[in-house]
Amino acid sequence: MSPRQFVLGSCPEQLKAVEATFKGSEKYSRAEDNPMILRFWNQDQIAKKKHTLIPNSESKALMAVTGLASLSIANAAKSVHKVNAPIPVFADMLDRQESLLNCLLEKAHDFPEEAKFFVRHAKYCQFSETLSEFSHVFRNGNPEKRTAEEIFIAANNPDPLCRDPKGARKQ
Repeated sequence: MSPRQFVLGSCPEQLKAVEATFKGSEKYSRAEDNPMILRFWNQDQIAKKKHTLIPNSESKALMAVTGLASLSIANAAKSVHKVNAPIPVFADMLDRQESLLNCLLEKAHDFPEEAKFFVRHAKYCQFSETLSEFSHVFRNGNPEKRTAEEIFIAANNPDPLCRDPKGARKQ
């Protein structure tokens, strides 16, 4: 089973909602035909680049979903200071990612032990809470002029490496 098939079997509606936000999705009748989606799910390439062995589809799927959440959080943090009007499209995307992540986390007790590393990482880093906080800010236009740091504190996001593991968050 591929990582995408695993997620599709676990959280089909949430996965379809997230994949609908991928660039070019409106051009394809099936998600499997969208090169952006295919590239996203090709986690074997990611694992080879990082010289890691991801042992199973469940782990690869969770690595992909938590990686997407982390990237979205970094991008939101990088641009939140520019928000002065509601951006519902971005808020919807964050909500969809939060929904998919929560669905997978709810089913984590059935996952192999290796996959639970990614579950623990997502819970420790408060990814769901952080996605929710940023979604709220983007949906409402940030009238309080909250900074990324204030949003991370509100989400109880404990570790700077959870906030932006690659250093993309620079204001």
